[in-house]
Amino acid sequence: MGGTADRVLVTLNEMPVPQSVRVHTRRDSPLVDITWSDPNDARIAGWRVWKRSATGEWQHLGSTRVAGYMDLLGTIGGAVQYRVAAYSGNGVESVPSAVADGFISVSRGDALFRDSFEVPAP
Repeated sequence: MGGTADRVLVTLNEMPVPQSVRVHTRRDSPLVDITWSDPNDARIAGWRVWKRSATGEWQHLGSTRVAGYMDLLGTIGGAVQYRVAAYSGNGVESVPSAVADGFISVSRGDALFRDSFEVPAP
């Protein structure tokens, strides 16, 4: 019947994709909090967190059993991107979440070291 039967794809028991992934940064700190909503699905054993490298490749950053992760090595003054995937106890992994972006800002003018030298007291 037109060959359409060969093109039907049925996905069964797919793992839920993490939603509402958010990146929280702190000024002048390399610590980056990544959080997402927990769908409260009994099949989820944990989540894998991925970070985009400077070359554009996705690198596995770590895994967690709670709906949050802290990247200890963010780049101060740089952009960061993350995505998260759920996994089951059998190792079945969901497709990755949407990309969550962040930027770690740098203080200007109020730091102890301005222009790389100590500012003398007035």
